[in-house]
Amino acid sequence: MRPYDCKDEYDVKCLKEQGLSYNEMGITVIPIHVLLEIGSCQVKIPQRVFKRFAKWYLADQDKDDEEKLKKLLAELERKREANND
Repeated sequence: MRPYDCKDEYDVKCLKEQGLSYNEMGITVIPIHVLLEIGSCQVKIPQRVFKRFAKWYLADQDKDDEEKLKKLLAELERKREANND
């Protein structure tokens, strides 16, 4: 089971780890939410929103890679057209 799959307290208790902390920062799974803790500050975020943030954060954002891909696709298209002539 993944932390994202937890819908109730039973699910949370089935996890190998219910949270992770480092120094004064931590993340804890609670049903349908994620609890972020920094010092004495706590922020409760819905799982679906946290998942969206995490996907964005982990996605490749390198503009150079996007430009390289566009150039490669354009070159492949030119080669395909040249082979069709």
